[in-house]
Amino acid sequence: EGYLDVELRAPNIEVREKVKEPKKKDIARREALESGATEVAEPPDDDADAGLSPEKARKRAKKKAARLEKQAKKKKKKEERVRQKAEPKVKKWIVLNVPVNEGEQYTTGEITVSGNSVFTDNQLRAFLPLREGSVLRNNLLESGVENITRLYEDRGHLYASVVRRVLRREDEKVADVQITVEEDEPYYISSIEFRGNNKTHDRVLRREMLINEGDLFSRTKMDISKTKINQLGYFEVPEDAIVEPVEGENQVKVIMDGEDKGRNEIQIGGGYSGVDGAFFSGVYSTRNFLGRGQVLSASLTVGGRSNRYQLSFQEPWFLNRPYTLGFSVFRTDIDFGATLQ
Repeated sequence: EGYLDVELRAPNIEVREKVKEPKKKDIARREALESGATEVAEPPDDDADAGLSPEKARKRAKKKAARLEKQAKKKKKKEERVRQKAEPKVKKWIVLNVPVNEGEQYTTGEITVSGNSVFTDNQLRAFLPLREGSVLRNNLLESGVENITRLYEDRGHLYASVVRRVLRREDEKVADVQITVEEDEPYYISSIEFRGNNKTHDRVLRREMLINEGDLFSRTKMDISKTKINQLGYFEVPEDAIVEPVEGENQVKVIMDGEDKGRNEIQIGGGYSGVDGAFFSGVYSTRNFLGRGQVLSASLTVGGRSNRYQLSFQEPWFLNRPYTLGFSVFRTDIDFGATLQ
């Protein structure tokens, strides 16, 4: 928002406490516990084990001791709960107070461009969403720098550098913007390599590319090509293409790392109908037949009164051009005699 001198200082930390007093009945229960009013008299000793054998007497005494210990633990937990309920509840809050020194708001002053020869000053300024006299918003300035960088990358200047500087005129609260460009030389594509396509043929992926060997490098065309390949559905390139410069030349290698995706479908079913009787059906389809990007589908239905067969094929790139050619062959056998019966 144009506050170029904004300063965020270390936050001030304040701890606040809120005490919740216990209920009167909980206090009364604790006082009764401490005064011994809730004490329970110990049960008298059981003399029934006087005539038992020493072994049985020991077992009975052991069980009795375990029972008494369990009762004592249960009683202790209950008393602890009574005491806790009678204690005041303290809730602590931490308040963070962040001091902000906004400073003055700056507007955009003069916008100058230097170091450019491929594009004119007006062409580059058109990619900066800032105008003289408007609030100098940093996000718009950064977006403009990215747009100019992408413009050069689409013209083959892969390693072009775009640097922006903001010069403040504090007395006027105006900031001038200087865009300095180091264009470097344009780069061409020496080779395009696909890795991870163990089933899909190279030419199937290559025909989706908008750029080829010998073309001027273009970042936008590279991104669109990656999207077109992923839209095929049977080969996925998860990351951006790897671009490696060729040493000593103004050329780059493009490597597309991806993996094949299974596009085969098999469906099996069966049932019974009043017309066909019992029947069995099966369907097989693939969108990447033999790794050539062709669509093949075969289905059959075999029943007591009728049989149906169908085979479909589609070539999306006929004669290596974006023309679709396909055909479908089918056969149906019906036993009308069995149907009339």
